[in-house]
Amino acid sequence: MQVKRHALNIAEHETTGWLVATADGLPGFFVQGSSLEQIRDRAPRVLARYLERQNIAASDIAIIEEAASPDGFHSTRLAAEYQPLAPIAAE
Repeated sequence: MQVKRHALNIAEHETTGWLVATADGLPGFFVQGSSLEQIRDRAPRVLARYLERQNIAASDIAIIEEAASPDGFHSTRLAAEYQPLAPIAAE
């Protein structure tokens, strides 16, 4: 199977500064953290649990930087990437 990639949309709460990441094509998936590092650290575990609940086994889950920001800008584009395996058998 081909590697799947989903763009992560990161929003910052105005007053608290907390970040929330959602993923295109993964309804109900979200990760929150106080920094991009926390998002990068937490997202693979959250995505693994999300896929498991969708009965999808996956390997090589990673959060990657899609594009570098131009000089002088503080914008980061991340993506969740994984290798889907066979669907998880129902018990």
